[in-house]
Amino acid sequence: MRNDMTRQFLIWTFSTSYLVGFIFFYLARFTDIFVHTPSLAMFILIFYMWIPALVSLVLIKHIHGERLADYGLRFRLNRGWIGAWVFPLLTGFLTIGVCLVLGIGVWDPDFSAFLADLQTQMDPQEFEQARAQLEGISLPLMAAMVVLQGIIAGTTINALAAFGEEMGWRGLLYTRLRPMGFWRANLLIGLIWGLWHAPIIAAGHNFPEYPVLGILVMTIGTIALSPLIGYVRERSGSVIAAAIYHGVFNASASVSIMMIADAPNLLRSPLGVGGIIAMALLIGLSVLLLGMGREKTSNE
Repeated sequence: MRNDMTRQFLIWTFSTSYLVGFIFFYLARFTDIFVHTPSLAMFILIFYMWIPALVSLVLIKHIHGERLADYGLRFRLNRGWIGAWVFPLLTGFLTIGVCLVLGIGVWDPDFSAFLADLQTQMDPQEFEQARAQLEGISLPLMAAMVVLQGIIAGTTINALAAFGEEMGWRGLLYTRLRPMGFWRANLLIGLIWGLWHAPIIAAGHNFPEYPVLGILVMTIGTIALSPLIGYVRERSGSVIAAAIYHGVFNASASVSIMMIADAPNLLRSPLGVGGIIAMALLIGLSVLLLGMGREKTSNE
């Protein structure tokens, strides 16, 4: 029964997601509809994110008749939730440090490259408003704004969108695969999670300059990210905490892109090469300081 639900989840999720992903790929690559109606692209992407949750809820509740609480759908605050805010924010700032140490791009405290990118994406009035907001902001204030935005947006609207993924990956799949052991379960989930992104990465999302290589980098990135979210999921006992982690990660992801210039997102983003190294460092520190991945004994 356990393997049956896992197999059903993977078949239903990937078949539905790849169908939607093919539509997104076609519209993005062979039409200009998203240029004129960007809200349509956003709608498709949000629906895509929610496919794992919809499949999970149907399987758990309506096909197999099990309790959602047994799959982490519970709200019980404890110390394990702290990592949902701390880990993703640390990842964003560590990514900047890794990029600077390794010579990935250049330090851009005036956000000049970021503003140049924005200018190609916004109409002149919107761009001037954005430029005025960034002009003259000190680095400490920018860091505080990133933290504040990450916490507020990541805990609310971003977490709601991210729940669509997390109910699948850290809800159903984590519960089913956890008997394999912490590391094997999370690394396998990370691989599945990365491959699930393939159609939208190929369409130009996340790494528009590298639609093919981006699939490989994204998959390595989700493999690196999975133990960190998995640790928060395990310590909190809640998939909601995992959704908040995912939401904060997405909300604060732009910090390295804003501060590092002359490098593609493939290298400077938290899911790019710089972020993968940063997450590897964070995993190493968490293993040493927090005992991440240590299996519980009967005395604990």
